[in-house]
Amino acid sequence: MVGYASHILSDHLGHMGSNLFWPITKSRTPGLKLTESADPYSNFAVFWLSITTLFWQMNAYVPEPMVFPWILKLGAIAISVFYVVIIMILPALLILILRHKYWRPSSDPYLENLLREELLQI
Repeated sequence: MVGYASHILSDHLGHMGSNLFWPITKSRTPGLKLTESADPYSNFAVFWLSITTLFWQMNAYVPEPMVFPWILKLGAIAISVFYVVIIMILPALLILILRHKYWRPSSDPYLENLLREELLQI
């Protein structure tokens, strides 16, 4: 379920959007146009969040799980604020800051053509 939801979220950050209610409907919901499919930085940020979520889930089912500080208890669920903020969110934000500073697809003719084709498909 997490993999499906993260895939839908990453599709919605782009230009094309996704079909939220497939197979019930065939219509696509337009994307937020925050990133492009050829953007390596945003793709790596989504990859980072997916891998750290996977490790977090795996840690819950090993015989001796690692214990992280700053535990927040929400009923029967214990969430480590340290893990979520320091290990998951801060690196993803750093990747997106680097994207803003360094990613220039207009200086690369291959990426420029890819983005032009992506925008024409809408």
